[in-house]
Parts: sequence; structure tokens; C-alpha cells
Amino acid sequence: AKAAAEAGEKLRAAEARAAEAEGKLRAAEAKAEEEKQRRAAAAGKSPAAWYSEGIARKNEKKWPEAIAAFQNCVALNPSHSDAWFKLGVVLNEHNGAKSSEAQIEAYQRCLALDPSCGRRAAANGNLGNLLRDARKDYDGAIEMYRKATAL
Repeated sequence: AKAAAEAGEKLRAAEARAAEAEGKLRAAEAKAEEEKQRRAAAAGKSPAAWYSEGIARKNEKKWPEAIAAFQNCVALNPSHSDAWFKLGVVLNEHNGAKSSEAQIEAYQRCLALDPSCGRRAAANGNLGNLLRDARKDYDGAIEMYRKATAL
């Protein structure tokens, strides 16, 4: 009983440390997002200009520059569903087709903003692949594949 009580205390302490770390992570992410928005605004470009810049860099296969441009576009206009889609695409290219959480977020934001967008099948299919590969979320992947093929 004593060992179980000690184990319970250790578990609660570990959970408290994890919650504190998660809070610090969220604060750091918020600060980074604010900094990204500030940098994008300071550059004096419009979301449309950043989007065009992203397309140009994507076509040149300059992945880091394309990523930065699309990130600046969505920092200034978080409702730009096409920029979210393209961000997912260039993140994939930059990562050598390795799945990442950033790609998942990009496709989720694209679909949430414009579920009827012309790229819906591709976004759902890509998101299905990412859920399968990055998160091992096979049920979520199947749901995305069904949405992609139902179009």
C-alpha cells in the first residue's frame, strides 16, 4: 500500500511537471507567433504579395523561402485557405516527404476555412497520409480518405 501511495505521488508530481512544461510551451508558441506576425507586418508586404512570393519560390524549389513566404501570408491573413494548402505542400517538399505536425496543421486549417475549396480532395488525401504516418492515427486517416474519395 505504501509503495502504491508513493507511486501515486510520483505520478502526480510528474503530471504537474508535464502540465507546467506544456504551459511554457504554449507561451513560447504564442510568443513565436506574435514575432512571426510582427516580422511579416514589418516587411510591409500584403498577404497577396507574400502568397505570390511563396508561389514564385515554390516554383524555383526554394523550399525555406517558400515556407517563410506562406507563413508570412497566413500570419497576416489567417483565413487564406490557399496559402495554408500551399504551406502544407512546401513543408512536404522541404521535409523530403517526411510527415510533420506542421503539415497536419496547414491542411486542417485549409479545410476548416474552406471545406468546399477546389483542393479539398488533395487536402483530405494529404491529411490522411499525414495522420497515418506522423500520428499513426489510422481511423483518422481512413476518415480523410473517405472524404477525399467522396468528392
